[in-house]
Amino acid sequence: LVLTFYGAGLIAETSDIRTMLIPLIGLIIGSCMELGGRRMSFAIWCYIAIIGVVLMQQIMVNIGGFEILDYYLTNAKNAFGPMVCMAALASFTMALYPKTGSLMSIVYILAAIALCVGLLTIRARFATVVLFVLALIIFIRYLRGAGKSPKKSIVSFTIIGVVVVLLLNETARTYIINSLFQNRETDITSGRTEAYTEAINV
Repeated sequence: LVLTFYGAGLIAETSDIRTMLIPLIGLIIGSCMELGGRRMSFAIWCYIAIIGVVLMQQIMVNIGGFEILDYYLTNAKNAFGPMVCMAALASFTMALYPKTGSLMSIVYILAAIALCVGLLTIRARFATVVLFVLALIIFIRYLRGAGKSPKKSIVSFTIIGVVVVLLLNETARTYIINSLFQNRETDITSGRTEAYTEAINV
């Protein structure tokens, strides 16, 4: 596909080919690996930790702290936002995984919350909305799933408790609302919806 684009003159530079091929190599290697439960958990933890470190570096270097600014100062937030979203979802999903112990589930939930706060801080708004929606879907499926256990009750009450506390806390509510709507141009997509609609019409 890359060579076809290149032959048709749609790709002007070899760096464009490299940009597409490097992730493809990673996907091919990943699809050939067979990871057991412990190795998969370790790989997920590594991903969460690495994203967390990079996220903290972005916030402290480019923003200076956990505050919502009018201007987006983080580098490539629209590319980095989905990575943080995936790390938070992976952490949240691991918390609900039946084979994860109760204590580790709470650790995963705390990691997911920390990543969510970071995502709000860098103001990757669409990634934040996707995170909220998918986390809600995953949690509803978890509650409706078969089987009852002490761990399921503990994790469910912990998640619901955290959400209620955040919704009742004015500071947390303001932080979320400012992250999504402060300094917006037209809507949450900063006018992209209008551009996409116009492109479809054309």
